[in-house]
Amino acid sequence: MTGNNVTLIHVGFCHSGTTSLQRNFFSRRADIFCCTSVGNCGGIFSLIKYEENASHVERQVKLLIDRYVSRKIARGQKLVLSDETLVEQPEIYYTPQKLPVSVIAQRLKRFFPNAQILFTVRNQFDYVVSCYFNLKRNYADLANRTMEDFDAWFAGNHSQISNLFLRNLDYSQAIGTFADVFGKQAVSVLPLEALSMLGEKGYLTRIGDLLGAEITEVDARRFEVVRNKRMSRAEDAITTNWRFGAARRSLNRLVRTYQTCMGEHSPAAVRLTDGQIALIRDRCAEGNRLLQDEFGIDLAALGYPSRDPVERIPVRTEDQYLPHHMIDAL
Repeated sequence: MTGNNVTLIHVGFCHSGTTSLQRNFFSRRADIFCCTSVGNCGGIFSLIKYEENASHVERQVKLLIDRYVSRKIARGQKLVLSDETLVEQPEIYYTPQKLPVSVIAQRLKRFFPNAQILFTVRNQFDYVVSCYFNLKRNYADLANRTMEDFDAWFAGNHSQISNLFLRNLDYSQAIGTFADVFGKQAVSVLPLEALSMLGEKGYLTRIGDLLGAEITEVDARRFEVVRNKRMSRAEDAITTNWRFGAARRSLNRLVRTYQTCMGEHSPAAVRLTDGQIALIRDRCAEGNRLLQDEFGIDLAALGYPSRDPVERIPVRTEDQYLPHHMIDAL
């Protein structure tokens, strides 16, 4: 709809370096016109994700695309739409329920029919833990609420067939839906763990190839900065035990300032039980195998849950078993 030749939709998943891509790469390139769910283009995403009335979505999204994309994008710029909550539930306490992924994919196809689709993924053992701590921080900062401990939260999110969170543990379901709608040839899958093997420039080059954009050393240096870091162990303790909202937030800011000054980046961690590891494996192993077969990515070799006995079972201080500084911090 924009008249440009290249459109990339980065649709998820959470906890796979998405914020760093948005802030350090997509929005920093002069040849990319980046739209996220923050700012004027947020209405495009909100309507596509939450509004049930199809005719209203059709009218309003066309107007918003015309006003905030078509009139502003420069000739030759590549259009990138990046919003991990197109397939994930926003990790905040007060949030509307998202429409089915199939509806969202079909709507995106309607408005951006020739788009390339990018999924960034992350080992599900780490994804689960990162999701919990992100929710814990957001609940405290945005809703002044504490959360139950990890074991209770994990059990609750597996008490029904479909729940708000962890519904995407099997990435293959959402990826398969987009492949059905856009065609498999339009869908790419990039594991976050590839950072450890390729480095920042090599990792970004995989995305640059989709955009027809050459990756520079400047791009790589910018991407080294970690966005949306995992809460620290100190923040975790404060969030768990502090009950007075304003005072706790003020103390949290002091702790963050101290950690920045002292170079302290020790992330919060939990221990997955044998039962939790087995449940995650049961939910993910077959889907991971399907992704390997469909997209030629050896997820088992990267430690993703599988039936392979050599899979990497997580050691519970996350900084001990993830080799790359950026992955450690998420």
